Amino acid sequence: MTSTLARDWWLPALCGLFSAAYAVTNLIGQSEDGSLGVREFLGHGTVVLLGQFALVAGLASIGAGIVRRSWLLALNGAALIGYAWIHFFWSRGSLRFAPVAVLFVVMAISVGIVEVAAPGPHRWILKLPGIACLGYALGFVLLGLQWIRLEPVWFLVWISSYFAFSALSMLVLAGRAV
Repeated sequence: MTSTLARDWWLPALCGLFSAAYAVTNLIGQSEDGSLGVREFLGHGTVVLLGQFALVAGLASIGAGIVRRSWLLALNGAALIGYAWIHFFWSRGSLRFAPVAVLFVVMAISVGIVEVAAPGPHRWILKLPGIACLGYALGFVLLGLQWIRLEPVWFLVWISSYFAFSALSMLVLAGRAV
C-alpha cells in the first residue's frame, strides 16, 4: 500500500493545483473596487473555466480516493464535480445558495477529516490546513442557513480562500505520500 501511495502522489497534487487555479482565477475576476467588472468582461467563458478547474480537481480527488481507498476523498471529488456542473448549467440563471452550501460543506468536511486523520508525522503544522477546512465547513453551514450574510465581493473572497486552503490540504496530503 505504501508503494502505491508513493507512486500515486500526483493525484492529490493535481487536485490541489486545480483548486489553487480556481482560487486565483476567482480572485482576479474582480475589479479593484470589488465589483465583478473583469468577470463581466470575460463573461460566460470565465464561469466555464472555473467549472473546468473544479471538474479536474474533482476527478483527481476521486482518483486519489480510489487509489488510497478513502471514501472521504472520493466524496470530496463527487462534491467538486457537482459544483462544476453548477458552473456549466446554472451560470446564467439564479440559484439559491443553500444547495451550493451543502456541496461546500461536504467538500470542506471530507478534505478536513482526511487531512487531520492522515498518517505520518503528527506535527500540528501539517494538520492546520485540514483544521481550517473544518472551520470553513462551519462557515458554509452558517452561510447556507443565512445566519451570516456576505456582500458579493466578500463572498467571492470567502470561496477563493476556501479553495486556497483546500489546495494546501491536498498538496500537504500529496507531500506525505512522497
